[in-house]
Amino acid sequence: MKISELLNRYNFHDSLVDEIQCKDNEVVLKIDLCNWKQKNYKSSEAEMKNIELIFSNIEDYELDATIDTVDSDTILEFGYDGNSKSVKLVLEDEDNIKILKFKGESVDIFCK
Repeated sequence: MKISELLNRYNFHDSLVDEIQCKDNEVVLKIDLCNWKQKNYKSSEAEMKNIELIFSNIEDYELDATIDTVDSDTILEFGYDGNSKSVKLVLEDEDNIKILKFKGESVDIFCK
């Protein structure tokens, strides 16, 4: 799916990033999604849901952080500029802000 479609379909604000993997030209994000914030949420569903996002054919990966480990970091911002194909995530742990940037167009989503 296109990254713009992903961001139109899901609300990632306040969800938690449990892990970031960057290998070859792929970025994998393991996220504890705030399911209760989603448009189609039903009260019978779990409030949180584990998902995995796999961005393929990425370029210019950069993580700006004083501590580069991620452990339940809160997503403050998840943006995409379709013209430049730039993805930007702003994460917060207890004391640090981390900014993840890369370029890409497509993403696969897997629910666990």
